Amino acid sequence: MKKKTKTKNTTRAAARKEATREAALERYSDLVCTDSLGARNALLKLPYRNDAYLLSCIALTYRDEAMFFKNGRQRKHNVGAKLLVAKKYIDKAFRLMPDCRDLLYTRGNIHQAMDDNYTAFDCFIKILDIGKGKQPALNCSGSESWFIEMLINDAHFELYRIFRDLDNMRLAKRFLAEYKRGLKKGISTIYKPLEQFL
Repeated sequence: MKKKTKTKNTTRAAARKEATREAALERYSDLVCTDSLGARNALLKLPYRNDAYLLSCIALTYRDEAMFFKNGRQRKHNVGAKLLVAKKYIDKAFRLMPDCRDLLYTRGNIHQAMDDNYTAFDCFIKILDIGKGKQPALNCSGSESWFIEMLINDAHFELYRIFRDLDNMRLAKRFLAEYKRGLKKGISTIYKPLEQFL
């Protein structure tokens, strides 16, 4: 009888823990575009230290604060201290789960913002190399397939931007063409309106 009660209590505790995590992630999702600090605080209440996805989300909030003002306008110069904190979180996440597309994308963005185009390049190329595999370890956020397709296609665009910044227009045009092919297939993107980012 005691064993059944213990199992039920363990199951209930796990269910409460999962519900708390889901609520925090929902709050994060609601706030991340408008209130980085509020989004981050929702996650800091969770046991995030060994959770690669949560670490990645926290890193993203610091990156956003480094690159954008509270009103959403882009800063002329990134805030280096915030980028270093973002790098600390994303590097820890990367050590925990080096093949997760979501982490690779965030890590690539952070290193790109720090003018480390070589590490950013490695991250975006790895996303393309992983491709559309369905292994859970490669999709640590549990994202829908449309989001995975968007990450892969947006990695093409990030590679276009890297090579454009390095004045390698041949490769820049190649990755831009791949990206536009994805758009023609109906793959979504975060780059809207596109003209603003070209």
